[in-house]
Amino acid sequence: MYESQTISALQRLNGSLREREASYRGLFDSVNDAIYVQDRDGRFLDVNPAMLAMYGYRREELIGQTPTLLAAPGRTDLGDTARRVRLAFEGVPQRFDWWGRRKNGEVFPKAVALHRGTYFGQEVVIATARDITERVRHEDALRAAKEKAEEMNRLKDAFLANMSHEFRTPLTTVLGFTQILAEEVPADLREPVDMIERGGRRLMDTLNAVLDLSLFEAQAQARAEQHGVQAERIDAMAVIERAAARFREEASEKGLTLGIHGPGRPLPVLLDGDHLHRILHHLLSNAVKFTEQGGVAVRVRADGAHLFLSVEDTGVGISADFLPHLFEAFKQESDGLQRTYEGAGLGLTLTRHLVDLLDGTIAVSSEKGAGCTFHVTLPAPCAPVPSSRSAAARGTRPHATPA
Repeated sequence: MYESQTISALQRLNGSLREREASYRGLFDSVNDAIYVQDRDGRFLDVNPAMLAMYGYRREELIGQTPTLLAAPGRTDLGDTARRVRLAFEGVPQRFDWWGRRKNGEVFPKAVALHRGTYFGQEVVIATARDITERVRHEDALRAAKEKAEEMNRLKDAFLANMSHEFRTPLTTVLGFTQILAEEVPADLREPVDMIERGGRRLMDTLNAVLDLSLFEAQAQARAEQHGVQAERIDAMAVIERAAARFREEASEKGLTLGIHGPGRPLPVLLDGDHLHRILHHLLSNAVKFTEQGGVAVRVRADGAHLFLSVEDTGVGISADFLPHLFEAFKQESDGLQRTYEGAGLGLTLTRHLVDLLDGTIAVSSEKGAGCTFHVTLPAPCAPVPSSRSAAARGTRPHATPA
């Protein structure tokens, strides 16, 4: 009686073990990723069909082998692999890429994950692997495309740098002699001479804009000091007045007002004066160009840490649909031969780059047909006035007004 009960219990236990093994095998074999089980010596104790399909071996050819059989010569660091297996046995999961070699000699990359586990009571490492050939091929293609694009960009920059002198030198000559000619020609020839000068200046502005854009793109990953940004003690009001002076005649010819509203005194700050001038130049150029009635106003204020500028106009304004594209290069609200206003569409793109270089912000508020306002905020600490002692040490006289 006792033996019969014992035999029945053993049969039930064996049946349960067979069911569990069948369940394990069903799960193990149904997974699409390659799975293999290794002991502490790295030998394969078990592999699933996906592993066999990945490498092209039969199960009996892999059981008892080590990763050396599957490694791609010259591409796989087996020492590093052994180290990772040891770490996995210590309970530290591992994830890494590994170069394998199929039975037919084909080399391929795979992503591997190692975890500690048990296999029929034995402590093991369970590995899962996935063929990442397509991912690596895609990454290589992207890398090659990036390198090609960078090389083309370098060639473009070299071309523009070489052609800069060839364009600017004759243009400067044309503009210089046009100004002399304007003073000598009779009144009835003054208009065509003025047209030549305006056309030359427009061409020079376009050339400068294209070259500036190329410079910003070439150095887009560099910090401000690599762009030649130099914070110096400047009178912000003097810089703004100088930028506005360039457009007063043009505004007057169109019957527009051009006013500057600020503190009415020198405004000494630490800022790159050249970049500030160029920001105002581009914003005022657009404001005057797109305004036919009314005027343009520049408003300036500072709080000791920042300089706040706004350029307001009563021009054509900007539609809500175009606002998201406003700072994109070569983008204009009216394109093609039907456009009303001339220009290359680079001014606001360059303005945004300049503001970014100064770690500032730029925003716009506008309504179609009701003008627009550009708001610029720049970090600009208040610049201390040199003391009499420090000025004397330099052999200069102190000035109440910044240069």
